[in-house]
Amino acid sequence: MKKIESSLATIVEKDKKINVLLDEIESYKEKINDLESNIASKDNLIGMQREIDSKESEIKLLKAASVDQEVFKSIKKRVRR
Repeated sequence: MKKIESSLATIVEKDKKINVLLDEIESYKEKINDLESNIASKDNLIGMQREIDSKESEIKLLKAASVDQEVFKSIKKRVRR
């Protein structure tokens, strides 16, 4: 009879440990999902930053071209005089 009680106590103890471990696993899964979301967000931010950098480069080129255009207009006016 004592052996059965001891075995039952061991089973109950192991069940408690299993439940604790299952809870920890769920917690880790949630953390993993959060980290994956953060990674996706960072990837999106990096992509947006690349787009911004590209647009800024394009703006600089257009400004440089417009300055050249202004110089061209100025020269054209001088030539006409």
